[in-house]
Amino acid sequence: MYSMDDDGLDLWRFRALLAFGIIFAGLFVYSLFDLVFLALGRNGEATVTETYVINGRRSDSLMMEFEYREPEATEPRKGKINLGSDTAAGPPPGTTFEIQYLPIWLLDSPDAARPTRPFGWFVFSLLLMSAAGCGVFAYRAIYYPDGEASSTPRRKR
Repeated sequence: MYSMDDDGLDLWRFRALLAFGIIFAGLFVYSLFDLVFLALGRNGEATVTETYVINGRRSDSLMMEFEYREPEATEPRKGKINLGSDTAAGPPPGTTFEIQYLPIWLLDSPDAARPTRPFGWFVFSLLLMSAAGCGVFAYRAIYYPDGEASSTPRRKR
């Protein structure tokens, strides 16, 4: 019969560490761009150059292209964003709006800019809690209670 001895606790610790690790990895991937925009992003203003509809298999998507200038750049940079399946309303060309963008030395692509939005503090706090859970269960998986090493059964001679 199964009993909750050291081996059972080790299995429980391993499962908890694995669960917190998977949650941490998922939240990290989900919030990676938010973290990069928080650390290195800059604020600016962009002008809509074109809006168009892309026909997909399941639904249509409204795409918006825009241009913006970095203070130290001579040429305007271009950006593109998918506004979703709401194809009825799109901003007309020439409309200006606030954006967040990454410096050109970090990322030079149309994905390097996005409309300004608030930082996802809820997801970030979940990320920190899952990191703390990983740390606690990794510590418990490595070290035994009271600092004692696990005892191995002695061999009979």
